[in-house]
Amino acid sequence: SGALLAPAQRALEDELLSTAVRIRHSGADPSSRAESWSRRRSAVRAVEEYLDAHEREVPSLADLCAVAGVSERTLEYAFLEQLDTTPARYLRLRRLNRVRGELLRSEPGAVRVTEVAMRWGFWELGRFARDYRRLFGELPSETGPAPDRRTGSDEVSA
Repeated sequence: SGALLAPAQRALEDELLSTAVRIRHSGADPSSRAESWSRRRSAVRAVEEYLDAHEREVPSLADLCAVAGVSERTLEYAFLEQLDTTPARYLRLRRLNRVRGELLRSEPGAVRVTEVAMRWGFWELGRFARDYRRLFGELPSETGPAPDRRTGSDEVSA
């Protein structure tokens, strides 16, 4: 009975917290809400610019907070509000897309998936392959340049 109560209690606590936040913000001065939105947008933009300039680095959440000049909670809210994801997920998706881009641009057999993945900060290769497949619908080893449809080079000749 206690095991059933815990999830229900957590759901109720979450709903109460959400309601309290809505009530708190509903009476807020519109200019302070706009200022908060602008601050959160600036935080996300600062992180994006930092990641563009330091593409191959895998910064911690604390590093990203320092770059944005905000707390972890503020950065989490900012990413959820602006991009509908967390900073950690955003960073992971960004790196997965960079790996895919590199694999798509490479000549078949010219690069090893493991080397590309590790260049982009993926050390747990099993997890990397699973996440890659979930995101792109194929294993990283199946990704490569698209065949040239004009010449029919992807067809088997008899």
